[in-house]
Amino acid sequence: MTIDELTRKLDASITCVKDLDLFCNNKLFNASPDQKYGEANSFRQKLLREQFFVDILIMMLRELVTKKELETYETHSKLQKFINNYSSLNLKDISRVNSETEENKKGLILGDYAKRDLEPSRGDNGRLEYENIKFIQKKIKLCHHIYSLIKNICKNNYDNEIYTFNLIPLFLIQVIEGSDLFSNSHIV
Repeated sequence: MTIDELTRKLDASITCVKDLDLFCNNKLFNASPDQKYGEANSFRQKLLREQFFVDILIMMLRELVTKKELETYETHSKLQKFINNYSSLNLKDISRVNSETEENKKGLILGDYAKRDLEPSRGDNGRLEYENIKFIQKKIKLCHHIYSLIKNICKNNYDNEIYTFNLIPLFLIQVIEGSDLFSNSHIV
């Protein structure tokens, strides 16, 4: 299976998880007049738990991203954040901060080097590395959506909270390794 096929499957998975999240929050197929649009629906939350969606989502989290991919993504994110902060400065700001041209050249060279690592290069290895990073980013995006869905399945639903809490050991390694990446996606 090629990376393009896997990317299409990831995109389809992201769409499915988003739709389930909308369904859970009464934003999709809401024909009942007693249910409020945009609020968590306890009947739908229970249905998702009883149909083993929580178990499937947790299995996806456990298998989706490896420790090495999390490390690669974190390294790439830090580098990209550095470049974004650096590229927001213009040459006048750089020369004002430090007027020595030698240090300015070092900074520009570092910026060019870092940008080169983020963009696809002309060689096959560089292109493959770039595609791999983009693929990992898609996987992380899917993880964020899964965490959001699990959070909404458990929202104001004690039974689902307890059920999910008991499943945490199944994906504890990923939660610990990706704690910085998924800090906005707290489940319980």
